[in-house]
Amino acid sequence: MEFGMARKEESQNMAVPPHLRLRSGELKAAATDAVARSINDDRIEAREKKTARLKALREAKEEKERAEAAANPPPAKTKKKRSR
Repeated sequence: MEFGMARKEESQNMAVPPHLRLRSGELKAAATDAVARSINDDRIEAREKKTARLKALREAKEEKERAEAAANPPPAKTKKKRSR
């Protein structure tokens, strides 16, 4: 089975002009690059989800605090009398 796959890859590689064929080192680098980009994309997606979740929690907390402040306004400050 592996032999058949190797022949298939070889025949596909033969259809590509020699100056466009990738060397084994380039193939390994391309595979590593693809994996690294995938990991990085996953981390970015996780970070964006976490940021959105924390933002929603912060906005809910701020709204709750505004409602409490509107319901219980701070006492008015009184002016101190100066003595002469």
